[in-house]
Amino acid sequence: MFAAVAVSISDCMWRRVGHGLVLSCLAIALGMQLSHGGLQAVGDGLVAAALGGGLMVLAYAAGMVGAADAKVTFAFAAMVGTAGLLPLMGAASLALGVMGVASLAGEQDRWQRITVVLSHMPTGQALHRARKSGQTLPATVALSLGLAVALIKQGS
Repeated sequence: MFAAVAVSISDCMWRRVGHGLVLSCLAIALGMQLSHGGLQAVGDGLVAAALGGGLMVLAYAAGMVGAADAKVTFAFAAMVGTAGLLPLMGAASLALGVMGVASLAGEQDRWQRITVVLSHMPTGQALHRARKSGQTLPATVALSLGLAVALIKQGS
């Protein structure tokens, strides 16, 4: 969980998650898998990383999430393995939805902003502009909450 806190702090403070931090998370994840279940568990972690990270890479290519979100998902999915992938992604999605609603609740022009984002969603241009201006949510916080849920569910 220390890795998740470090990733969240980096994303919230600087809106960046460096490659070194993500690689450290991945090393921790594979070390955890190796210590808990040997090489078979490492393989399971890599499969989960490919599935979860692969989905996020597709979302990144479509302009729906940032690169850090895809990288962090790859590392966190390796940490929880295939059995924890659904709780990780489900809890992260729920947390991100709650964060989005809470963020819009405090804005005066929330309905105008929702209309602008939805009208530009197919191209991803609105998200790209919002990301550049710092108006997007730090999705790594939601991913970290999803990681906590998945680890608690697994009993780690």
